[in-house]
Amino acid sequence: MKCAVRFIAFLLMGSFGVELHAEGESRIIPEAVKRCFERKEIRGQVKLGFKINPYYLRGDFDGDGNIDLAISIVGAKSSRIGILVCHASGYVVVLRGDNKPVKTFSEMADDNFISGNWTVMEKSDVTRRMNKMKAKYRVLGEAIFMPWDDGDGMILWDGSKFQWVKLRPLD
Repeated sequence: MKCAVRFIAFLLMGSFGVELHAEGESRIIPEAVKRCFERKEIRGQVKLGFKINPYYLRGDFDGDGNIDLAISIVGAKSSRIGILVCHASGYVVVLRGDNKPVKTFSEMADDNFISGNWTVMEKSDVTRRMNKMKAKYRVLGEAIFMPWDDGDGMILWDGSKFQWVKLRPLD
């Protein structure tokens, strides 16, 4: 019976793709995530960041009705933490983490802006939050929500680029 269970687990893992990492742990990496890293624009620039769980999020960040991915990354040379967003359309955006010169994105110290509790915020919640804050951001899709002890933030797509929005507490 043990052998049958192991064999079934082996077959299931093969369909997702299991990779062994330096920490000695095997991880299941979905094919959609693997395809993001095959893009020539980022090949060799970044690697998967496994320090947070989940290490990737699924959401419709650009509002086109298709599933996009936000993936925790680490710069291959810089070791900077960042996010790789792979739009379903094939468009790839790197938010920090690559080897390019640093441009400030958020108000977080060292722009180290991936929260261990990051999650997807639904478009209706993003819109409601922006309206309550009287913020003038164009909301097209879902957002990447980053909760912190000293305040929250979110990353949203405005149609041409991602924006960092510092969220103040609501009454």
